[in-house]
Amino acid sequence: MREMTQRQIQASELFKRKLSNFWIKDDYLLDKDLKSITITEVRLNPDFSIANVFYTHSKDDKAIQQELKRINKTLRFELTKIMDMKKMPEIKFLYDNTLDEVGRIEKLLSSDKVKKDLSN
Repeated sequence: MREMTQRQIQASELFKRKLSNFWIKDDYLLDKDLKSITITEVRLNPDFSIANVFYTHSKDDKAIQQELKRINKTLRFELTKIMDMKKMPEIKFLYDNTLDEVGRIEKLLSSDKVKKDLSN
């Protein structure tokens, strides 16, 4: 994946901030499970047509993904009202498994085999 430009980084951060603020304030669109989602990162592609929104949740399940799909169009419409963009990008929600990977690596590093290898 190629590196993001400064313009992409700034636009992605703005998108994340606006989306996060909307997530906190909105009550009619989001159910209880969606309210507990944390937006960890947004990456806009070079032409700003797609926003990959990475999130974490206490459980990565199909119900959350289905609910995110259900509200996608309405969410884009609501974000259009509060963002100054020529065209609102398509929003793709992706589970951010970074914390899962950190846990897996910590478990691996604390295993007896690795500790033995590191002590040599």
